[in-house]
This record gives sequence, structure tokens and C-alpha cells, in this order.
Amino acid sequence: MTKIRSILRLYTQGVSKKTISEKAGATRNTVKKYIRHYIAMNIPLEELDQMSDTELEHLFSIKEQNEPQKRMNDLLDIFPEIEKDLKRKGVTKEGCGENILKHILMAIVRLSSATTIINGQSM
Repeated sequence: MTKIRSILRLYTQGVSKKTISEKAGATRNTVKKYIRHYIAMNIPLEELDQMSDTELEHLFSIKEQNEPQKRMNDLLDIFPEIEKDLKRKGVTKEGCGENILKHILMAIVRLSSATTIINGQSM
């Protein structure tokens, strides 16, 4: 029996995620990931039990989302602005600290707003 199958069986029996992770030998984050995926698929456990282990593994192989890469690119987009500020005559790193902080905070707000919209949550 695969870890996925045992995780899902324990979950449908009402076992806590912490106990599932201990019994299945998986981290709690892995357990949460498989449970979220199982809920999102809305497939009955009986149907999953009829699948072979390879089919089940393939069904639950979750590709990493592009969101972290997009967030990194958004963060890197603010660096030219910071570099431009630092190249101005008479500006030091210490003196430019507030402006750098402002750019970073604005990027964080943009990123959190975008993530909220992507996840379908309202602010």
C-alpha cells in the first residue's frame, strides 16, 4: 500500500493529520498536501482504491506552481529602482535605507494582493 493510499484511508476515518503523519511516515506538510489534493479532486475513496499504485502516484503527483517563481520575479523587478537610487550622487546605503524599505514594502503589498486575488480571497 502506498503512502498516499494509507494517508487517504486514515483521513477518511477521521484520524488527525499529526497521527496520520506518524503512522504513514510522512511529514505533516505532505499529509496536508495530499489531503488538499484529495478534497479538490472530489473523487470517492472507493474509486481511488480501485486504481493501481502507479496510477494513484501519477494522479497525486503535484507539479510545483509557477507562483513562487512569479513572486521572485516581481521582487527582482524592484531592484533596478533601488540600484538607481543608490547611484545618485551623495546617496549612501544608510541614507537610502528608508527608500529601499519603501520599495520592498510596496512590492510585498503588491505580491500579497496578487496572491489574495489568485487564491480567490477578498481583502
